[in-house]
Amino acid sequence: MTSRNSFSKLLKLSLSRNTSAIVASSMALFFAMPVYTALIISTLNRRAQGDPSIAAALPRLFRQSVFGGDNFFLAGATILLAVLIALTKFSYLFSKQQVDLFHGVPARRHELFIANYVGGVISFVIPYIISVVISLIIAASFSLVDGTLLLFAAASLGITILGFLAVYAMGILAACMTGTVAVSVLASLVFAFYFPVIRLMIIMLNERFFVTNMTYGSDFLVTKLSPVFSYVACSTQIGGTNMLPEVRTPDLITLILYILVLTALDVVLFTVRKSEAAGKSMAFDKSKRIIAILLSVPISIFGALAFEGIAGNGGKLDYAWFIFGAAILLVLAHIIIQAIYCGDVKSIIKGLECPAIAAVIVALISILYVFDVTGHDSFVPAADKLESMAVSSYSMQSTINYYHFDSQPNEYGNVEYWGDVTDHRFQNMKITDTALIQKLAQIGNEESKQYHDVLFDDESRDVVYDIDTVEEEIDTDSDDYTHWCDISVQYTMKSGKKIYRSYTIDFYKNIDLYNEIYTANGYKEGVYTILTEPMAEGDTLNLMDAGGETPLTMLSEAQQKELIDTFCAELRAQGAYALKDSIPVAEIYATKKIVENGYTNTYNYNEGYIYPEFTRTLALIKSYGIELNSTLVPENISSIDVCNYNAEAYENLETTKTYTDADSIRKIMEAAAPSSFASTEDYFHPLENIDTTVNFITPDKNNSKCGYMVFERGTIPEFVKKDVNWSE
Repeated sequence: MTSRNSFSKLLKLSLSRNTSAIVASSMALFFAMPVYTALIISTLNRRAQGDPSIAAALPRLFRQSVFGGDNFFLAGATILLAVLIALTKFSYLFSKQQVDLFHGVPARRHELFIANYVGGVISFVIPYIISVVISLIIAASFSLVDGTLLLFAAASLGITILGFLAVYAMGILAACMTGTVAVSVLASLVFAFYFPVIRLMIIMLNERFFVTNMTYGSDFLVTKLSPVFSYVACSTQIGGTNMLPEVRTPDLITLILYILVLTALDVVLFTVRKSEAAGKSMAFDKSKRIIAILLSVPISIFGALAFEGIAGNGGKLDYAWFIFGAAILLVLAHIIIQAIYCGDVKSIIKGLECPAIAAVIVALISILYVFDVTGHDSFVPAADKLESMAVSSYSMQSTINYYHFDSQPNEYGNVEYWGDVTDHRFQNMKITDTALIQKLAQIGNEESKQYHDVLFDDESRDVVYDIDTVEEEIDTDSDDYTHWCDISVQYTMKSGKKIYRSYTIDFYKNIDLYNEIYTANGYKEGVYTILTEPMAEGDTLNLMDAGGETPLTMLSEAQQKELIDTFCAELRAQGAYALKDSIPVAEIYATKKIVENGYTNTYNYNEGYIYPEFTRTLALIKSYGIELNSTLVPENISSIDVCNYNAEAYENLETTKTYTDADSIRKIMEAAAPSSFASTEDYFHPLENIDTTVNFITPDKNNSKCGYMVFERGTIPEFVKKDVNWSE
């Protein structure tokens, strides 16, 4: 009974100190929820008056803005309040008089902790729930409350409270480990950002020292390295691209683990903390040296990278700047840390063992990177540990589009793109030929280092910015214009681990390697969705040639299937040599029309290019009575306009020319290619900076339409060069 009375007394004492915390929470959350709710409704209603798409999507936009992942005001308020309330509720630890008052109550330490902990939670949760209720009442007055909105509100409520608890526990940890308000605030910042900063440091070191490094996917790790980042990751997922709230389970588990682990650590430190720690910079003397070293190492390395980046030029001389920057920042870090610990600058002569140990650690880290001790930059996956590989490059089939048709359209009703073709290919491509994978890794390592070395002049170590010069130095004996292509690679190991690398390879030199990749099982399935995803019922199959789009609605379902199957068979059999030597004559794709918010949007998907070598596909198209590129016949062309955009064209010289005679038109059409098809493989078909507009005569002879042709490098007819003052 005595213990219960003591705890009750403690709780009342804690709650009596809640006034400032409750007032701060109420004001911050009032603006983050009710006021923000009214503001969003007013803004959306005003936009909806002039845009029917906004009016139709208003409920969805509202719930995403207020209760979904777009309410950054709520996330920011939650984080700030969690730290503020934690330091406020446990601020008595910084005062000897208040410590004596609280410790004078006949109760156990863990009961004292629970009383203050509960008081802080109440300071946030009650004002927050009231703010949510008021926001729902405001929304209901505008008929915006439905079952989906209530689900969003419930999800937001749960994630926000969990996020508060995680950051709150972090703030309490800062209070338990320090003895003053100022140092506790600094400690909170360190706990919130230290490990994400360490992750950033590793990324920067990898990018600086490793030629084949690729940081793809690093953000997913950062979200798990701090309770603040973990909460933000979960809160921004509410709603996302779906109609219902959805938070990734691993992120939610991480957030809950932070609450449990940090709270347990809080209880332990609070229990063993001595009353005499009040007023000191650090509550535990033994932690001073460890923290000093942990802070000095990243500060020193960031200083090294900063000095090198500002004063260096990319060569061996940079190591001197790297060492200088590391030393300077290490000294500054020691001075600042000692000033915080001891309260004056005179104490810098103390604790010199900390910067000495930090210097050794920085030196060891630098050696690991400079000499690639871990073998990161020469990594070749072992065959017995390898499961598959995915390859992506903006120079390889870069014109293919990917959509999330199952995603929530944006406010204009547009379907979400895959943000990056690499994302799609890494997720869908599985090349399992281990010998080919190892061959790519070996060549990629060698050529990437070669390319990097030639980027710098050996004498001055200055960066060579002229890419043509770089390519000539790398391969002076090549008759072809060398094409260096950046390739992103994802290695999936049998353990489930994914390893990412970026290679720079001359694919003219390694056309055989590219052909092996292009024809490998799994590559095309990860690039061309027409091979793996059937056309949805109700969608339209289309052909596109230089004259425009032809919907194949005249074909029966069986004929469409026959055409797709024939094309897919020839696509699977196609080698990379055809990509190098040929330009597509047409494109096949499916068209999906989606009505959203009063608008009809059209999307092309399952795209594939038809090459001259696809003889069976072309014959089948012809058997259907379709003549491809019929408008390209010179007789159907009224004129051709050529404009020289070469950067070296002289200002006062004629740079445009219109051709109407049949002979010039014929010669230009023989040399040029349709612009929509010529750029499908950029590094195989480099284009000249010249614009060619072809004016076609329409069948009714009364109007005309235009199309655009381009010249590959070295194909501009001599008479055109002369007419438009072309300079090489």
